[in-house]
Amino acid sequence: EPDDKGQTGIVSVAPCGKTLCGTIIKAYDAQNRVVVTPNVGKRILFDMIETKPDFYEGRVLIPKFNRTLDGKMMVQGARMKLSGCVGAVCGKQTWTRTK
Repeated sequence: EPDDKGQTGIVSVAPCGKTLCGTIIKAYDAQNRVVVTPNVGKRILFDMIETKPDFYEGRVLIPKFNRTLDGKMMVQGARMKLSGCVGAVCGKQTWTRTK
């Protein structure tokens, strides 16, 4: 999903030891043009452990705030739903698989 600047990113999710990790590998502006941002290359999913089929728990980095929080992700076909909270403030996004 786009961030508050209208930018989207491609995140590579792959095994990281016995867990899954995710790193931003490319970013686009609202017109779908590649943008240069310091977030490209940042790992934003850490230590995601499958706790039941297609459901993972671990840590998520919010680049805008440079803050890591507990997060969950659920894989449903070509979509992945992510959620996380800091205290009583929670957020969620749905990501779509790319090729």
